[in-house]
Amino acid sequence: MNSMNSMNMMSLFDYLGRAAGPELGREVAQAAAKAGVKSEMREVANPKYSGSVMLYPKAFLDLYFRNGLNVITLGYTVISFWDNYVNKVKQK
Repeated sequence: MNSMNSMNMMSLFDYLGRAAGPELGREVAQAAAKAGVKSEMREVANPKYSGSVMLYPKAFLDLYFRNGLNVITLGYTVISFWDNYVNKVKQK
């Protein structure tokens, strides 16, 4: 089993239970890229939105939203935490 595939990937809508909007989506995407977090895309179609959405590991979203992280505050500690988390998942 691929360890990255074993991570629970979620859209911002699934995680927040509401539409995140373009500004928050951009902020999360920038923070994920800066931290080296692997994301995926999924196509969705419903009455309110049709198109691509980004998926992120739930562990990253937990870290981002619980700690109020954003591109400005994202630093070595978060990247180090994420690296440690990914290494632990890879060992399983």
